[in-house]
Formats: sequence, structure tokens, C-alpha cells
Amino acid sequence: MDSRDRLLTKMRKALRIGSDTHSLNDVIGCLERGEMQAFWNDRAVILTTIVEAPQKKYVEFFMSAGDMDAVLELYEEVKQWALDQGVDFGRAYVRPGFERIFAERGWKKKTVVMEYYPNEAIVTGK
Repeated sequence: MDSRDRLLTKMRKALRIGSDTHSLNDVIGCLERGEMQAFWNDRAVILTTIVEAPQKKYVEFFMSAGDMDAVLELYEEVKQWALDQGVDFGRAYVRPGFERIFAERGWKKKTVVMEYYPNEAIVTGK
């Protein structure tokens, strides 16, 4: 498997972990329309969106996939790009195992994201 195929496989896995809100084709469409930005090298990719909320402008890290050291190399590029865009802060949904890596780079835990699926049975304990 070449590096492109390996990276696409990791991207598909990241999309599954992110609750399948987007397919790879959806992501390509977002990139083509300028709704997302892609930063990549041979071993990693970071996808972002710029959000202009009423009070703040921020960059949301939609996905990172690939080898962690290569992702971290890209992170430095994305940080500079985000500064150039005039954002107030960055936001990312981070898997629990990666919290420490983000915290070492100045990120702060602000919230915990939880999901539920309305069609699944709700079990309560007493």
C-alpha cells in the first residue's frame, strides 16, 4: 500500500470515529467549495474549517489523520495559517488518548463531548 492509500485508509477510519458525519466524498466536496481547508504531507493530513460566530472567529480542526509526528509537523503550519486568518482560538474534538499531546502544546480541555442515538433503547439503572 503506498502512502496515499495508507493516508486515505486513516482518513476513512477518522471519519468513522467521528460518527460518520461525512464521507470521503463529502469532504472532497467541502474542500472544492472552500468550506474546508487541507494541510498535508506524505504521512498525515489535517482538515479545518473557519467558523465565524457572532462574537468570535475560530478554526475548527475537523480531522487529523496519519502518523502522529507528521500530524504535529502540520500543526505548526496550521497554527501560523490560523493566525494569518485572524482567528481568536482553535477548537478540536480529541480522542481521549491524545489529550496529553494537545495539552503539551497549550490546548486546554473545555468540555466533554457525548453522543446518543435516539433509535437505541435507553437503559437506566436503579
